Amino acid sequence: MDELWRDTENYSQRVENLRERNVACTEEEVQEAQQDLEWIQTRIQQDTDTDVNQVTDLLSSIFEIAANLRAINLDACIIAGRTKTCRPAEHYRWYRSADQNSSWPSIWTAASQTFRIVTSAISRSRIQLEKLQIFPDTPLCSVQLRHVEDHLRTLDSRGLVAACKNIKSLGLSFSTHILIEAPPTQGECLFRHAFAAKSPYRLRQYLESDAEDFAGAATILTYMPNLTSLDLHLHHLDNLVLPKYTKAFAHISRSIRLGRLRELSLRGLPLRPDNIVLFLKSHPTITKLSLDGIHLVGGSWSPVFSCIETMPALESLHLSSLSTEYHHVTNLDPMERTCEVDLQDREKWVTCGDGHILYTRDMCREEIRQGLDFRPQPGPRNIWGDDTWVYFERTQYEFGPPLRVWKWEPLIENM
Repeated sequence: MDELWRDTENYSQRVENLRERNVACTEEEVQEAQQDLEWIQTRIQQDTDTDVNQVTDLLSSIFEIAANLRAINLDACIIAGRTKTCRPAEHYRWYRSADQNSSWPSIWTAASQTFRIVTSAISRSRIQLEKLQIFPDTPLCSVQLRHVEDHLRTLDSRGLVAACKNIKSLGLSFSTHILIEAPPTQGECLFRHAFAAKSPYRLRQYLESDAEDFAGAATILTYMPNLTSLDLHLHHLDNLVLPKYTKAFAHISRSIRLGRLRELSLRGLPLRPDNIVLFLKSHPTITKLSLDGIHLVGGSWSPVFSCIETMPALESLHLSSLSTEYHHVTNLDPMERTCEVDLQDREKWVTCGDGHILYTRDMCREEIRQGLDFRPQPGPRNIWGDDTWVYFERTQYEFGPPLRVWKWEPLIENM
């Protein structure tokens, strides 16, 4: 039980620390913080006394009543007080637990439980959805791929088929596997595991990913044959295991055919050239393609770009933050440049080596047909002179991994 109150105890300790260090703080602010603390403690107790099955049954009943509901969008926020909320990524930047582990294990645990509750309710109610979004645009919040597969196996497949057969748009953010520990409990209560979750480091823990079958994303797609829009986002929690997750999209490219697919967005995934080429050739109906934060394993971008050039229906292409095993940033600067280099625009350009790199580019149909011919990588890289901090900060924010330890400094950091 002591661990369960870790969040609130740490909040209280921070208030005391601020007072001890003579940080300007009025009595009204102290009283407000104390009221927030008491309110949060009450909410935590209410949640941890709530049985998950009851929540699932209630949500199923709501779905059955809401016969016209066609879209479900899962998002997340942190409740930090009676009137205080923030996004998970914002919370992660300033929140530190007593042992300086960041808050993301708690968020990840709650995300997986939310996924299980909502998909169970969808399957039971057989609600006729057209759009399902599972944390696709919530930075630092994903469902572990292993949890996706494990949970889908427990559902009534007939109910899930009935509910998902008309879905036209799917957004799914999943993550690589990582050990998250929580104290054992009797029965499953709402978010009880999340409050005390932590991710301890273990030597060679990356080898545990060998037990994963990587089929979760492909499995959920089998229930949605009529998709016209697909957005897959991967948040990796450990750089060492990232290359292994090429198997996730390999399953998709070999077993999934979506005859009505028009829009495809892949973000943060590691891919092998043959797998992405196979999928693109198998889906000639794609009109809009976005590749963002893609790490190519076992080859170069040349065959992928050649395939994209010949896609018959493609009208819009977005490329950003592409990398390979040999280049952290792929240059998208065209051979026939039509715009001036603007190194002040850090949303697109970075200096690198003896030149510069355009790492984000949007192309229309005419530009695609002219060919994806880009200037060679500048070099050699200069780790002291290259201005790549904004680039790497952005990719880590959107795709991971989260930093393990932050030092919370109330005197210089704005909470």
